[in-house]
Amino acid sequence: MAEAVGLAFAVVGLFNDVVDIFQYIQIGKNFGRDATTYALLLMHVQLDLSRWGEAVGLKDLDIDQNPKDLGLTGLAFPPEKLPKLRATLEQIQKLLKDAEEGAKKNTLESSDDVFGADVSAITKAFKRVSLARRNNAKGWSRKARWAIHGRDEFKGLLDDLQRLTSGLETNFPPSKEKKFALVEQEIPELDLEGQDLLVLQKFLKEDSMMKDELFRTAVNEAVAKQGGTTTYNTTTFAGAHNRGLQVGQGGRDNVFTNNVTDSNAK
Repeated sequence: MAEAVGLAFAVVGLFNDVVDIFQYIQIGKNFGRDATTYALLLMHVQLDLSRWGEAVGLKDLDIDQNPKDLGLTGLAFPPEKLPKLRATLEQIQKLLKDAEEGAKKNTLESSDDVFGADVSAITKAFKRVSLARRNNAKGWSRKARWAIHGRDEFKGLLDDLQRLTSGLETNFPPSKEKKFALVEQEIPELDLEGQDLLVLQKFLKEDSMMKDELFRTAVNEAVAKQGGTTTYNTTTFAGAHNRGLQVGQGGRDNVFTNNVTDSNAK
């Protein structure tokens, strides 16, 4: 049991760390309009990872309080699987650290402002809900922000992160009831409404890399409950990977080509 507790402590630290790292990643200004898409995709990986961690019991594992008496009964998987979980989380951590090291060699300009005001509320909400799901045990703190500038580099990182996060869901599955309950909680916790909720709905509908049907359904239902009709400007463009979404509210001096009205679209 002592070995299992030690592994659990390491796993909780790794989980905290990888969820935390996302908040320090920025997208290079050279991404232009594609920055909106990349930012939302990245923040969704953080949200998905944090949701999984809470669903399998990592958030509420009270290691600091009673490490010697910890029964690990709150986990959704047997303690024998902790070594495999640790290895997977270490892979995710290494991916992010390697990306950070590569970013340090690049001197191109970066800024949070590149996300634009139209999605800043969504990315901030994703971060806030994700960070609240960390365990109270201490992870490795990080303060310096860093930016990804290469599109191929980002695409590769995103593919690997999504693959590993999907692997966590497969190899350490939470109960369907718990996962569904957390997705249902996310909508009020994100505290998005009106324009922001419609922007999120459109993004979830249009981007092919978004594979989160439960979340998509919950957002669609939230839009339906919101009722009414909201109009916003949008343009869809083809970047290096033939996708991208740029949005702006009516009345702003942005260059958008299409005018779209959504009314409880599903």
